[in-house]
Amino acid sequence: MSITLVDTRPSEFFKERVRVALTNSNLTLDNEVEFYLVTLLCNFIKPQETLDLQKLDTPLALFLKEALESSDSYEQQERFKVLGDLSLYVSGYFQESFNRKTIDIDYYIAIGSSAYQKVAILSAQGLYRKLATNFPQLIEVVSEVTMIPGQDKPIDILATYDRWTRSNSKRLLKVLQELGIDPINNTTRTKQ
Repeated sequence: MSITLVDTRPSEFFKERVRVALTNSNLTLDNEVEFYLVTLLCNFIKPQETLDLQKLDTPLALFLKEALESSDSYEQQERFKVLGDLSLYVSGYFQESFNRKTIDIDYYIAIGSSAYQKVAILSAQGLYRKLATNFPQLIEVVSEVTMIPGQDKPIDILATYDRWTRSNSKRLLKVLQELGIDPINNTTRTKQ
């Protein structure tokens, strides 16, 4: 069953896209994590309704500083949650933009997974521990959700290969193989 944009709500659209991405990546997430991911994607359709838009322009390091300095545990928990959500969304949805930045995706993974881990500790909710543990895989799911079927976009092969060597992503491996590249995973790779 395929859902078109005309006859669907955002939650239905993202639920289907997340499930397709999970299938394509051979990943399995429990329903709670899948629901969280769908809700996150829906919230970023109109971030002005769910998020202070200035937060989108705030460097992650400042979010982290504010969260660490917060004296109220509920406020600290909320700040870490927003930090995790922003890290996940940006690193998944705008993955291609990391080719042109000095900060790479590993920074977002470290910040985002640490933020969710902190929320798990503060809230004693297992959901956030699962988000922290599966953060790199969730990035891949969000990244695949952003791909529009049938729409070709230019691929930076070297950047894709570089991201694949760091993440060992099955999705990126498939992209490289579709381009006729059979990469060799060098587990002793050092950053250039």
